[in-house]
Amino acid sequence: MLSRAAAIRRGAAVAFSTFTAKTETGLYGFDVLRTAKGFRRFVDEAIQRSDELVAYVAQMPPSAEIVRAMDEISNTVCTVIDSAELCRQTHSDREFVEEADKASMMIFEHLQYLNTNTTLYNAILKAESEGALLTEEAQRAATTLRVDFEKGGIHLSKDKLEHVNQLNLDIVQLGRKFNENVVNKPGFVDVYPASRVPRNIQHNFKPIYRFKPGSAEKQSNQMDTTRQQGLRIVTDSENLSAVLRSVSDEEVRKHIYMVGNSEPRENIGVLSELIGARDDFAKIMGCKSYADFAIRPNMAASADVEFKIIQNFKRKMCNEKSANLEPWDEDYFIGMMKSSALNLNSSGDLGFMYLDIYSRKGKYPGCAHFAVQGVRKLSDSNYQLPIVALVCNFSSSKGRTPRLSHGELETLFHEFGHALHSLLSRTDETTGDPIPEELVKALNASRNMFPATELQRQVFYSIMDLTLFGEQPSKPMDTVSTVADLKQKHTSWKHAEGTNWHARFTHLINYGAGYYSYLYARCFATTIWQQVCQEDPLSRSTGSTIRDKLLQHGGSKDPSTMLKDFAEPVLLFPSYYDLVISFEKAAQNVDAPARACKVQTAKWHGIVSASSVELGQKKETVEVPFTRVRTGRTRVSGSGRARAEPRWS
Repeated sequence: MLSRAAAIRRGAAVAFSTFTAKTETGLYGFDVLRTAKGFRRFVDEAIQRSDELVAYVAQMPPSAEIVRAMDEISNTVCTVIDSAELCRQTHSDREFVEEADKASMMIFEHLQYLNTNTTLYNAILKAESEGALLTEEAQRAATTLRVDFEKGGIHLSKDKLEHVNQLNLDIVQLGRKFNENVVNKPGFVDVYPASRVPRNIQHNFKPIYRFKPGSAEKQSNQMDTTRQQGLRIVTDSENLSAVLRSVSDEEVRKHIYMVGNSEPRENIGVLSELIGARDDFAKIMGCKSYADFAIRPNMAASADVEFKIIQNFKRKMCNEKSANLEPWDEDYFIGMMKSSALNLNSSGDLGFMYLDIYSRKGKYPGCAHFAVQGVRKLSDSNYQLPIVALVCNFSSSKGRTPRLSHGELETLFHEFGHALHSLLSRTDETTGDPIPEELVKALNASRNMFPATELQRQVFYSIMDLTLFGEQPSKPMDTVSTVADLKQKHTSWKHAEGTNWHARFTHLINYGAGYYSYLYARCFATTIWQQVCQEDPLSRSTGSTIRDKLLQHGGSKDPSTMLKDFAEPVLLFPSYYDLVISFEKAAQNVDAPARACKVQTAKWHGIVSASSVELGQKKETVEVPFTRVRTGRTRVSGSGRARAEPRWS
């Protein structure tokens, strides 16, 4: 395995070389993938090697070597699955796509066999029960493996297990069908004349022509002036977003919004089948809903005011006192308000990362991070390096100097965060000129505009996801009316009758009852920023702390344990204290306390030093001696006592 990992690293290095290399390499650095048909051999070799490892585990006494061998099985199989999935979603050669598609299904069926293999399951149970796993990392890995086996239904009777396996295959195939419909059936709108679309984005769309209204066809043979140029706008997610942000013509925005959010219609039926299959699976597994099954193992300003501000802005711009905000107005007027308010016009190798950032026909329609190969510890000093790909669908520059909009740059950085996690686990503008400091400040300030509207949208997405995959009614759910009702109830925006935008919301396939984790992660990230990064975010010590205490562990440590070790315990035990504070003496400004708990009082809002309080434990009213208090940006010292009443969620 050491030589194989070295070969992969060499191959990937050639693939990323900035000069012309003499030695060719296979796709993603794998020599076996020099041709599309190489996927067949890739699958065969993975199945053969995993079968050898199963036989090896079967004759092995309880030990940590069982965990290592099963980790190699996982790595061998998942490398094929992940490579095939990336190729299937992004490759421009149809032969590669078709071979990757076949390979993905073949290896997935083998994975189902492995996930229900009693030899492997019993080996893990025995290693755990006999205390053969001496390190915390080995114990954590074994627990994860055992839970994965049990989530696959290995404990079920033969008939139920066969049913579960079939449901899993059905779920995968339905998910693929959903995503393929999004790619292949995005819908389109023909806009005449082309001048109704801003010139700076017209190059993204196909020019089309028609006879001018009122002109005769025979006249067109004599004079070209009778033809009118228009644009065919394919309503995929990227084009939809660009048009809704940029086009001032409300009629065009409405037409684009309605078509873009009504396709692909076939996915309404696909989603209903998927909901039913996931619900059947969850009930066989003893859960009341798929949401219950998915969430069970996990850690689990006024938007209305902002809506009125945006509505008033539209009324002012349109000079119509009674103009109402429509669903197709959101991106356009929020973008316009941000622009007008802020003057915005525009240690060795860690691993290998592929960038595929521009849109093209047949490509995966969203932005995502694909893991091709995970990191693995091969010896005390040697790791198998990860291979990842960042896939986006930004507008092509078509021969001009490549540029990214601020929104595209934010998306790229978001996905890069996922890649950074993969690369560190052990388990701007392109003109060449620096971005002006004032522009950076303005861009940062723009992120703080309409935060409640953005939060409201994320809450709505999360509730919709959990509702669709929650407990099912006796009759099949009408997902269109369900989503419409949820939008009316949980957002300030109207639902546009006749649309079904959730039919292209691919997060329902990839995240199924897990979209809430975006908001969950944001809560943790905010606390980490405040407690670890805020004082000096760009320092080496801050970066090293994040890498060493959080990122490098990958999945080898329990997430809640890592967070407890990383930041204050209050992170995982949300609370604040109502304090009645009396100063005996106040003095000059001092440094912020090293350990602190959040407080609120009628007079003081800030942080009070509380090193004597054992945070993370539920207590009744306690007396907190303090010497420092920070309120807002003011830090003063003093002495006194405070009565603290914990508020626990």
